[in-house]
Amino acid sequence: MQLQVPRMTRVADGEVPIRDLSLRCGQVVLEVSLWRDEALVELSLGDQVEISCLRASLRPSPKLNSSSYSTVEKTVAEPVEVEVTIIGVMEGDAGATVLLSDAYEEFTVPAALHLDIAADDLPIKLTLIHQNNTVNSIEQLGEMLEAMFESI
Repeated sequence: MQLQVPRMTRVADGEVPIRDLSLRCGQVVLEVSLWRDEALVELSLGDQVEISCLRASLRPSPKLNSSSYSTVEKTVAEPVEVEVTIIGVMEGDAGATVLLSDAYEEFTVPAALHLDIAADDLPIKLTLIHQNNTVNSIEQLGEMLEAMFESI
């Protein structure tokens, strides 16, 4: 969803780091502000996290804030192999985001994997191995591209 870098904000006892993020829990998006040490936990888009002891505030808009009792922990998921149908690709400097036909789910593909799919190739079926929707490897891509070039 959305992940901002920590910034400093002034409070009664000085300045403290704060980081705003939007978390998706199922179909619901939650706005969360992490304060102090929790704001400094290394997080990346696509990480699955467990955050405990949040406080709700309703003004100026509904939001959850960390408290002195809050903890932020990344959950470590095992790699999962899935066969997917990719219906869209958005390229960026750090890699690509692929859109799947299944409930319009998104996967992040790091630039190191050199994903090269043209719009004319879509939709395309591939086997991906991922952790927390970040792709570790793409299987059958080379075989499928070779087959496409042989048919030309």
